[in-house]
Amino acid sequence: MRKIFNILSMIVLAIALNGCVETVVYRRPAPPPPEIEVITTAPYYGAIWIPGYWQWHSGRGQHNWRKGHWDNRHSYRGRDRR
Repeated sequence: MRKIFNILSMIVLAIALNGCVETVVYRRPAPPPPEIEVITTAPYYGAIWIPGYWQWHSGRGQHNWRKGHWDNRHSYRGRDRR
C-alpha cells in the first residue's frame, strides 16, 4: 500500500510541477519589404543580375540589406543566395 501511495504521490507531483515549466520562444522579426534598386546595364556580356536581399545579423538583432550586384553566370551556378 505504501508503494502505491508513493507512486501516486510522484505522479501528482509531476503533474503539478508540469505547469511550472516556462517555455520561451524567441522569434526574429520579419524582414522589411525589399528595397528598390536601380539595375544598371550589364557591365559585360553574360553577366546576370543577383537581386538584393535582407540578411539576418544575429549579433545586432536586426536585418541588413545586401545590395544586388552583377555576377558572372558561370560563378553563380543557379544557387539561391537568400
